[in-house]
Amino acid sequence: MDAFREQLSRVLPPSWLASPVAGAAAGATASATAGAALGVATEPSPAGATIEPPPADAAAEPPPKRFKRPDLPSGSNRTPAWLAEGSHGDGALPPSALPPTLQAETRVAYAGLKLVDRARRMLLTPTQYAAGVSLAQLHTLPADDRSPEATPLPLWYARIQAGVVKTCTKQQKKEMLRSWAKHPDRLAFDAVYLEFVRTVMAPHLAQGMGDGRTDIVYQQTYAFRVVFPQVGSRVTPCMPHRDADYRHLPEELNFWCPLTPVFESNSLYVESAPGLADWHPFTLPAPEPGGEGSCVAWFGNQCRHFTLPNDTDQTRVSFDSRAVPPALWRDRGGEVAGPDGKALRLDGAGAYYKRLQPP
Repeated sequence: MDAFREQLSRVLPPSWLASPVAGAAAGATASATAGAALGVATEPSPAGATIEPPPADAAAEPPPKRFKRPDLPSGSNRTPAWLAEGSHGDGALPPSALPPTLQAETRVAYAGLKLVDRARRMLLTPTQYAAGVSLAQLHTLPADDRSPEATPLPLWYARIQAGVVKTCTKQQKKEMLRSWAKHPDRLAFDAVYLEFVRTVMAPHLAQGMGDGRTDIVYQQTYAFRVVFPQVGSRVTPCMPHRDADYRHLPEELNFWCPLTPVFESNSLYVESAPGLADWHPFTLPAPEPGGEGSCVAWFGNQCRHFTLPNDTDQTRVSFDSRAVPPALWRDRGGEVAGPDGKALRLDGAGAYYKRLQPP
């Protein structure tokens, strides 16, 4: 067994390792073809791992007759039992009205967005920022004298995950969350994120839908992630799942944007089409100093994905968000999604989505 497959066997449910590879090349071709049709910068998915097909006489499981969403209590901040028990990623998928051109994994270029600079201001002390410390080397910095309450939340989580610090008290976490919500550099990054939504996410959806709309339904609060190297660790930052397992809308499209070079185990592993199992990491360079870079638009709602322990020598800093084409939006009212129980509706307290109107 090669080293990569051995890593996969430690992370993935056995059923995920028994998918044929016949569709891998077709998935990469579909991604490139769809991107060309959209007129955006694309790259086909790199070759995935060699997955052994199941025995020829293996009986195919009949598809479920009806998709039934598992119950997720409102306000839950823990992984639901039905997900923790290993059933994630193997159940029936809800039908999606998202066009195939949008479902295809696509690299999307952007320009003029100071995402890296804003992230550096947000995560580094003024002294570290002035010294030109790169985001990819965050793990090399000595622990500074900032208290947990004054430490940027993603950085503190990265330190806990890597074992640099043990944990914090409930009161410290409460203060940390409060401080992070009103951190001026966090608010400045929020403003750049909205430009990303307006200039990158909305045009991509409009091209894929062919409707020319400039409004967009997007995830109000992006996920900002810092992952330190974890050489020799068995901790998996992101457990295997599909966003549909957390009751996200099937018309939702993911945008994954790295702010450091991403490759191998410091990236996100995905399949290029639902059930294809052509596991491969997103591989992208860091954005340019002038604000030029690229992100990946992909169908994370129904494509399985996960991370491995980061055994590279670089920290990964990235953010990710989700959006729904306005023409496909359906308000779910009191239904909730995700372990934090955000309501599947527009605007308001506790709402997962927000509509960005044309300027």
